Amino acid sequence: MIKPFIVLLLFCSSLLTGCVRTKILDDLHLDSAIGYDYVDKELIEATVVVPIYNPDKSISSETFTETSSLSKEILVKIDTKSPKTVETGKLELILFSSELAGHGVFELVDNFQRDPNVTTNLSLAVVDGEVKEMLTTPFKNEDTGRHVTEIIEQNVNLGLLPKKDLHQFMNDYYSTGKDPYLPLLKLEKDQVEVSGIALFDKDKLVDQIDFSELFVFTVLAETSKNGSYKVRNDTYVRNLGSKRKFLVSKNKTNPEITINVQIDGIIRQHSGEKIQHKKLYEKIGKQMEQDVKEQAEILIKKFQALKVDPLGLGEQVRSRTRNWDEKKWGDMYPTINVKVKVDVKITESGVVE
Repeated sequence: MIKPFIVLLLFCSSLLTGCVRTKILDDLHLDSAIGYDYVDKELIEATVVVPIYNPDKSISSETFTETSSLSKEILVKIDTKSPKTVETGKLELILFSSELAGHGVFELVDNFQRDPNVTTNLSLAVVDGEVKEMLTTPFKNEDTGRHVTEIIEQNVNLGLLPKKDLHQFMNDYYSTGKDPYLPLLKLEKDQVEVSGIALFDKDKLVDQIDFSELFVFTVLAETSKNGSYKVRNDTYVRNLGSKRKFLVSKNKTNPEITINVQIDGIIRQHSGEKIQHKKLYEKIGKQMEQDVKEQAEILIKKFQALKVDPLGLGEQVRSRTRNWDEKKWGDMYPTINVKVKVDVKITESGVVE
């Protein structure tokens, strides 16, 4: 009885596998990046980057560009131009021009969120300028999509950028009490640079944070490591680790929020007075505390004026408040009192004088 059962099982398995659509890698173009530019109220332009692995083991890129009113239709149109089917299975990066982001990106992002072939940890970013120009710029022996992705990853690892991917962006978008933000990139003399942070009101770009403000924003936005901060007198302090804690008053009609930021650092570069004792550590630490506090409060007032909440202050209040009302919070957010307290501890010096 066992043998007939095994034969039947093998027969059923062959029928099932025969129904699966197989894809041969040599017959596919696996795109590494997709970028979108604004054309007009009806049209968007998509640029797709495909890595090409040459016989001499060098790597280059091929790009395909198409215009349509629907994002899904664009990929179908690109397939008609490509000698191989374009698949999103290896997609690492989605870019939006700042002009397009100003009109909203939800539909585009939502399509990728629903695509089972796309990983949720792929990178998203906004380009200050034309996306097509950035993605059609060749980089020596490297796929353009991978090159831009690595620049974002490097700045995250250095502590200059908070980490943001597809999953986190959509989580912020759906959150009641927080707004999304993304890295802001720029092409300068054929070099891709991180120029700041793009601030969103839901899915629409409304403003940006400059590169000089990234360190302060990052320590406010998340627990972070790495990153350097320039204190006055050309002293650079490296962040070994920062933490932030939110304290919220119980007043429902007029809550007050205090953000406690703790930074542990070492002095990496210093000019002027010689570093010989702890008193100078304390002096530099106090100066950094004052500077970070002032910059943080300026940023928060900017967020309140724009009515955007990238730090998730609304989430902090909601999690501590019964019967939280999102509309009431939106009305009071621009005027609530937000205090920032900063504690900097300089633990050692790896200084270059």
